[in-house]
Amino acid sequence: MNKYFILFVAILWSTLCVSQDRSVESRAMAWLAVVDAGHYTESWQQASGFFKQSVSSKQWAVALS
Repeated sequence: MNKYFILFVAILWSTLCVSQDRSVESRAMAWLAVVDAGHYTESWQQASGFFKQSVSSKQWAVALS
């Protein structure tokens, strides 16, 4: 019984991890599409706080132009 419970939890956990990976991947692809479309200010606005503290919107736009 214990082995089956552990197996069930392992399968459930791996399924959740795969779902989260797909969500992260789809968000990253959507952000890259904004960058590829040339909407640099919008992509900067969608970026993380750490990114925005490191690079200004203007610096980001110039770097990608």
